[in-house]
Formats: sequence, C-alpha cells, structure tokens
Amino acid sequence: MRKSILFLLGLFLICLIGLQGATTIVPYVSPLYFYDVNGTPMIRTQIPVRFEIKMANNDGFTRQNVSIPLTFYIVGSDYNFYPVNVGGNSSNGSVELLNGFEPGGFWDLGSGLTEFGWDGVLPDGICYNGSSSVGNGWPSGLGLQTYMAFNFRFVLPWDNEIYFCIDSAGYGEGYEWLFEEPSPVFQGPFCYPVMYWFPEPPQFTNCPSMSIGTNYANGFQYNFNATDPYGTPYNFIIIEGPGTINSFTGLWTFDTDISEAGDTYDVIVGVSTVSHPNEYGECSYTADIASAAGDVNGDMKVNILDIVAIINYLYKGGPPPVHFYHADVYGGGILNLLDGLQILKYLYKGESLNERNIKDDYSLRQGSFWKYERFRTDENITDTVVVTVTGYGTLRYQYPDTTIYKHFDIVNEMIYIGSNAPYDFVYDMPATVGESWTIEDPGYYIIHDTVAAIQAFDDLPIGHVEDAYQILRSTVIAGVEVTSTFREEWFAPGFGMVKLFIWNSEVPTVQFDESWRLIQYNAVK
Repeated sequence: MRKSILFLLGLFLICLIGLQGATTIVPYVSPLYFYDVNGTPMIRTQIPVRFEIKMANNDGFTRQNVSIPLTFYIVGSDYNFYPVNVGGNSSNGSVELLNGFEPGGFWDLGSGLTEFGWDGVLPDGICYNGSSSVGNGWPSGLGLQTYMAFNFRFVLPWDNEIYFCIDSAGYGEGYEWLFEEPSPVFQGPFCYPVMYWFPEPPQFTNCPSMSIGTNYANGFQYNFNATDPYGTPYNFIIIEGPGTINSFTGLWTFDTDISEAGDTYDVIVGVSTVSHPNEYGECSYTADIASAAGDVNGDMKVNILDIVAIINYLYKGGPPPVHFYHADVYGGGILNLLDGLQILKYLYKGESLNERNIKDDYSLRQGSFWKYERFRTDENITDTVVVTVTGYGTLRYQYPDTTIYKHFDIVNEMIYIGSNAPYDFVYDMPATVGESWTIEDPGYYIIHDTVAAIQAFDDLPIGHVEDAYQILRSTVIAGVEVTSTFREEWFAPGFGMVKLFIWNSEVPTVQFDESWRLIQYNAVK
C-alpha cells in the first residue's frame, strides 16, 4: 500500500510542478482502491472505483468560461468498464459535479455535461462546460479541490491485467480546451494498472448455529447459502464429515441408516469462489442422529410390530433383532419379554426407552462381558463366543474349543486390542472416507492410516459384517517410509463397529467366513 501512495504522489507532483502559476488539472485515485501485486499497486476489480479530477485556479483572476473534454479508454484487452450510478449529474448518475461546478454553483449562465457514448462502450468521452456573467465564475486562490468525480467498476477474468487511461479529448481544432488565456495543459494520458482482485472468501448466510438433527430414517438434506459483495459463482465442498454436497447449489445430503442411529458427526462445510477454489469460508456444526431404541425389526419405525418381533424371536424361532442395543430397551443387558413390555409402555404411557449403545457400554472394566452368537459360514455351524475383561488391559475370548487372551489399551479415545502392539483391533464407530489415525511405538515405528474408500459387503448377512475399508497406510520404521494399500474388514457387535487388523504374527479373532451378533452383555460401571 505504501508503494501505491508513492505512485500517486509522484503523479501529483509532476503535474503541480509543471503548472505552477497556472490553472492546475490532475486526476486522482485514492490509495484505498489499490492493492499490492508483487510490489506493483493495482486498481481492484469488482468494486466501484472513484476517479477524481482535482483542479486549482492559480491564475490570479476569476475564470468565467471553461470547457473540459475528457476521454476514457482501456489498453491491453477488449474488456470493458461500467459506470456506477451514485446519484450524480450525468444521465446515468455516475459523474459527480462538486464544489461549485454543479448547477447553481460558480456558473450562473450554464453548467452541464455533454456525453459522448457514455454507456460503457469504449472509447467513452465527456465534456464539462461552464459559463458565467461578469462578476461571477470560478474564483482564484481556492486551492486544489475535487470538481468532478467519475465512478466506474471493472470486471475481469482471473489473472487478467489491463490499463485504464484518462486523457484530454480531441474533437477537432478549436474545440479542445476552451479556457480564457492562459489555457491550461492536461498533460495526459494518465494510465492506471487494473488487475482481477479476489476479496475475502464468501460467507455462509445460513450456517447452523450449533447442530442439526434428524432420525436415521429421514437422513439429512440441508441447502447452504452463501454471499459475497460481488456475486461471483460459488463452489461448495465438505472439508470434514459425512455425506455429499452439490458443489454448485450447496445442497448437503447425508443418507443415514439404522447403524448410525444415536451418532453425532462433526461437519465442516466450505465455500469458495470458482476462480479461487482453495480459499474457503467455513461453516462448522454437528449432525445429530436420534437413537433407534425400540426399532427391533429395522423398519425405521417404533410400533407394535417391534413387540411382535421380540415375541417371535423369543418364543417362535423368529429372526433376531437387527441390532441388539435397539432391542434392549429395558436395559437389562439381555433380551426378554421385559423389552417388549417397555416398548408397549413407551407407545401408550409415554415412558422412556433405554438408549444405551456400545459407545456407552464398552467400559472395559474388569467383569464386563459381551456374548456373541457366531455363525461359521464354511461349516454352517452356530455357536457362541464370550469376551470378558479379566483384568487391567486384558480380554479373554472364550470359544467352544479354545481360549485366547488379548491385550488392550486406550489411545486417543480409541481402544486398541491385540496380543502385542501393533494391535489387531480398533474399536471405534464407522469411519468415513478421509478419516485417519496414527499408531506409534516410540523409537521403533510410526503407522499412519487413512480411509481411502469404503466397499459394502452385499453378500454377507445384514447387521453382521458391514463394510470393507480400503486403507492407505504410511509406515515409518527406523526412519524408512513404506506406503501400501490394503483392505480391512469390520463387523458390528450390536450397534458399534469393530475394525479388524490382521498382522503376519497375529491370529485374527474374526475369520473371513464368520459373522458375529451380540446377544447379551454386562457392562460394569
């Protein structure tokens, strides 16, 4: 900005020095309209810019007649400029006459503008004429003042540069500067560099103040709006969080299902201009999905049919609940008739349902256990597995034919499970594409994983094995980085998700031909 000021002062001084003792005429543009581009002051685009004509009558007598023809043109491209209506004295309101040059000022016989193509079509010209009777006119000695101001706006594509010029117009001999002698000299042309200017990023006009909520059956649809002073096209993106967003309209969509009931997601949506896609205004909020407690049959409703589903499962060999935690609404840790009775009270007496889920009940305190029904697809065998917290940092997996002990640790609010680090499980809620985590063994290795893609298992029982995650892994061992991509399977114990790591030396707890379903639990508080 300092260079802008020096640049303008230089223009000023040249004109003042060259015209000492005579009428001074000089254009002026405020430094406020400039910005610095690699050390060069450039006039900003998109915003209204005010070009002033400053003059001083230094001749020692009152001038009675003036005629000031000016022309405006662009050098460097075919792009145009546009007059801005500020309620001025020209036909389109973009030219201001000030400090005695306006009608009723110095000139009692006449004061006005003659316009030549004054419609934004280049080249444009305008001529000011003022005339007064004897004893009136433009006095000497008033100092340098602004008598005319021209208001324009420039619209340029990204990274384009032009020069905007002001000069005295030539309309034929005898029609240039009709002043009484001595006639002043304009000393033009005066040219100013103009370059596309990107202002502050656009801002959201309807960012949720804290959170937005829905139930898992409806999902989310939220239409974001943004604005900036210049009306440029917008580009919406998701910076963090689930769902998709229409980059042009700002419509955010997140199709939820029963596995996400009770979850809360942190979401950050960004908006930029198309020409500057990497400079964002941001909107942060949480997306809350109501609990699915009571939806036993998974039809995304809670009604009498869910009571029937519990009875059929308990007494008639019907299918099990889609998710254990959604059926354990009495909160006893096991499914029985009390859960059906609790749904009945909820529907007809307004009582509440137990809404606990694996995030609440995976306490990993000694004595806690989770009992799973395991189906082995290769041998068509159904049996049970019990996982028990037997002591600090130890889990016991009791199979019908063997028992396996696993170590666990809690790092960054995630539960890592394995016989030794790096662990073969991470208990967490479903990941989204772009989510990442780091496992570090000081002095030996650093592993950084990122979810690159998600692929659903369509051929496995719904509610058991949910998804396959394509993981992009960067491993640094002894200072050497190795990048690889592999697939990891997750399965669903009730509501929660378990991410399975398979290592060369580890015996995986869940085989590829197995599915587990939570049927009972006891979480020690």
